[in-house]
Amino acid sequence: MSIQRRHPATPVRRAGPAVLLALLAAFSPPSAAAQTMDPHALYESRCAACHQPHARYLAQSALALQNGTIVMKSSSAPLRLFLERHPRGLPPAEADALDRHFSAMLQTGFLYEKKCVACHERASTLARLRLFERDGVLEGRYTHRDITTFLRNHGRLTPMEVETIMNMFHRQLAPAAKP
Repeated sequence: MSIQRRHPATPVRRAGPAVLLALLAAFSPPSAAAQTMDPHALYESRCAACHQPHARYLAQSALALQNGTIVMKSSSAPLRLFLERHPRGLPPAEADALDRHFSAMLQTGFLYEKKCVACHERASTLARLRLFERDGVLEGRYTHRDITTFLRNHGRLTPMEVETIMNMFHRQLAPAAKP
């Protein structure tokens, strides 16, 4: 009869979102990793120490959309090129996730900040805590009301602004909804 020795348990610390994202990126093909990465957590863990605390502020101050390409305001160089040569060495999946995130932000014209942030928390927080998606329709987590219908009479939004906000909310929920 053999006796197996147990080693004393090593204390286990919970991994934060940044560690989990890094592991996901390391063990997934870049396209899959980029699609499941939460760009907010990525920016806050990889970029916020040297840049503005939230990606929105960096996008507003340093980036522009020119002919469908995100460029640096200071040099007109494509953001993608900068990210590929970034001093901290971003893996392609992370660069893809940030590029898509900044592009989506710039395309909204920062509408949420202009019309919603005075009364509501950050869009990502609002979407992830107060909304859920059922069969492609966003509903209030507690009220179960259709958010598109609700927004048509909320915040003095035009039909085009409602569509922009809804697309943004869907995008905010996408990373949180994936495994």
